Amino acid sequence: MSAATPYTRKLIALTLAEFDAFHEIQETEEPLRSRIDEYCTAIGITPPDDIDDFPWSATFVSWCIKTAGAMPSEFKFSAAHAVFVKAAIANADAETGVFRARPVDVYGPKVGDLIHRNRSGGRIKYDQARSRADYASHSAIVVELIKKDGAGFAVTIGGNEGNSIRRQRVPLTSDGLVRQTVANPYISIVENLKVDVVSHEMALADARYESREPDETRVWIDNTGSLRMAMAGRIVDFEARRDSQGRITVYPLKPEDGGGRYEVAGINERYHKEECDQLVELIRAGRQAEAERRAAEFIALYTDGPAGWTHNAGVEFYLRDSAFNRGPGGAAWILQKALGVPTDRQVGPITLAALHDAETRPRALLDALRAARETYERLKRDEHSIFWKGLVNRWNKARDYALTLLEGPVDAHDRAEIPVPYRFDPSVQPFKLRAPADAKDQGEPLVHIIREGVRCDTDARGHATPDGRSPLEIVVDASGGFIPLWAPDTMLRWRFHEASFLAFDDPQKAKTAVERLFAAAVLEWGSAAPVKFTKNSDAWDFEIVMRQNDNCNSHGCVLASAYFPDAGRHELVLYPKIFEQEGREQVETLIHEIGHIFGLRHFFAQVSETAWPSEIFGSHRRFSIMNYGEDSRLTAEDKADLRKLYQLVWAGKLTHINGTPIKLVKPYHATGRVRESLVVGLQREADFDPIGAGPKSSVAGYTNGREKGSTI
Repeated sequence: MSAATPYTRKLIALTLAEFDAFHEIQETEEPLRSRIDEYCTAIGITPPDDIDDFPWSATFVSWCIKTAGAMPSEFKFSAAHAVFVKAAIANADAETGVFRARPVDVYGPKVGDLIHRNRSGGRIKYDQARSRADYASHSAIVVELIKKDGAGFAVTIGGNEGNSIRRQRVPLTSDGLVRQTVANPYISIVENLKVDVVSHEMALADARYESREPDETRVWIDNTGSLRMAMAGRIVDFEARRDSQGRITVYPLKPEDGGGRYEVAGINERYHKEECDQLVELIRAGRQAEAERRAAEFIALYTDGPAGWTHNAGVEFYLRDSAFNRGPGGAAWILQKALGVPTDRQVGPITLAALHDAETRPRALLDALRAARETYERLKRDEHSIFWKGLVNRWNKARDYALTLLEGPVDAHDRAEIPVPYRFDPSVQPFKLRAPADAKDQGEPLVHIIREGVRCDTDARGHATPDGRSPLEIVVDASGGFIPLWAPDTMLRWRFHEASFLAFDDPQKAKTAVERLFAAAVLEWGSAAPVKFTKNSDAWDFEIVMRQNDNCNSHGCVLASAYFPDAGRHELVLYPKIFEQEGREQVETLIHEIGHIFGLRHFFAQVSETAWPSEIFGSHRRFSIMNYGEDSRLTAEDKADLRKLYQLVWAGKLTHINGTPIKLVKPYHATGRVRESLVVGLQREADFDPIGAGPKSSVAGYTNGREKGSTI
């Protein structure tokens, strides 16, 4: 198989980025709902008023094809698959054009192609599709060809699949053709023959490089839409060393640089040797203009991923420049640091939602990105580095150029501080009450004091430092005479308790804020989380409830409360007081409560909560998210012990802890009957699709990028 073309690489990168960001979010929920409107606008159609009545799969495909660099003369962008397939069949008949639809029984798909089939029980065949554009059909983009147990599959990503962006696996024959089906048979494969990302821009760039106009007049922006290459060209200008005639040269690197022996326009021998050596050959052959064009094309392709995170030209440029300097992962960290979200280097719905908000203040956002870029660099070096002065100059130059790409006057709103997510003021939105009431005294039970003035109500027993004891093991619940843990592949379904949010001026805004907080907390547990969470308003296992009044007494205030594993229906309760805390404290409170949902008790349950038995497992330190005060923080040991506990139990290697039996439980929705949902041994649910894209039911996860297969 021939190597993927630059256009195909761009198309696949874009498609995968959309999947990573939105595949666990339903079309009716943000930020996917707004993203669909953007797909529509980009291809020139009116966004729908009611998404439930709008099949947007062809719009998604058209957006991906167009955004990757295809022109209207090459692909007929449309909200109907039949429209662009008809045009592609005409191309195939004439053996012209870069998108040609082939019959499924004569042509096997490759990466970058579209697989097109009937929908809603249709029986249209290839010959009929040649002349019709009014039938129901569906197509998706091939992102990978795989082998599993000797069988071949084409992996596709499509829009409006299960009301989201999903991945499917299409079986292939031994000859590499699509295996035909009886229901909704396949119609065609749209062959993708496009090579260049944006060929007209390459030609414009060639002319611009050849002319070598002075920098003060050569601004890299023309009137034909080549902004992408303009940005790449500016980065070339930042990076390139030139001779006395202004031509790009090969630059020898100092050993301290870490990029190898030489580079061309920042493309160095160590990290991009193949591309770098090609540029060196062109320069040595006297083809400097071509080398500069190729360098710009490489930089554009390399930074396209981070560029897709934003819709603001100035922010896009700064992210491209950051990505070229420190890689896409470094750019993700810089962006997340600027936004105040967890810096996990995976840009997903949480980061994108925060970015969407921050883009309303682009100049403030650029300042925050500049500051975050310096913070990132200080992890490795400071003013004593021989490179520091040059780095500072680069950050400032990039910001200054980004500012020239912003439109409109600067106003006070633009200068406002970018808000840090998960830091809310209850006196204003999103938790402004319509009719605040005084908090009622909730009595004085024995309470778990997290820190001064704050107590936990899930384990409403115990004290802060009982007898000065410091147990060294993870503590698991055994209050029912056995240790309840979740069965393998457990998916906990949750919903909002709608009535509890009606007391707020803007219930939807309050729910969005809570959802972000919940998502951030689950993300912190990462792959150690033994369960997944999905939003489901029908068959639910627990509700997120927002109390209107605080729960305070002489011991302090409750911020939140949760529950332990069992087969009943439960509540995850939040109190307004939580949103008076610092952003990190809010997240850590929810991390703590989610630990209870996983089956963990308070760190001191063994010594102070003897009325509610517990058992110990593993080897912990006093620093634990299930501890109290300053010692209450999520540690690597917390996650390692939790992961090990469930792995041993699920493998059948651990059935008792200190003589107390372990029982695996399944949630309420699995059976709806408490007694029957208690299980001993391993049972796997069968509601997952063939390639692990999640349950076929409504899923609304909020992972910040890929979280090792886990969804929230």
